[in-house]
Amino acid sequence: MSSGLGSVTNPEGANLALYKASKAALNSLTNTFITQLGEQQLTVLSLHPGWVKTDMGGENAEIDVHTSVRGLVDQVYAYAGKGGHHFIDYQGKTIPW
Repeated sequence: MSSGLGSVTNPEGANLALYKASKAALNSLTNTFITQLGEQQLTVLSLHPGWVKTDMGGENAEIDVHTSVRGLVDQVYAYAGKGGHHFIDYQGKTIPW
């Protein structure tokens, strides 16, 4: 599970520097795995669940857990068999690396 904060182009979340770095590292590691697998046509998703009402997200977050999970499941089905590595959110929007 990644995060939009893992995008190195996202200036938000300055108070979450270690979290941002860990998610950027996760994205880099996932990309390295894809490169190592070479010719295999796998589909790999780095998924951002959105700002979710959880202990971490807080009660001011934009969406509830059900909305996030339903969206993530929809994206897994939508991208099945497409191949490649995609960084997307729970609505299917592409996130810049």
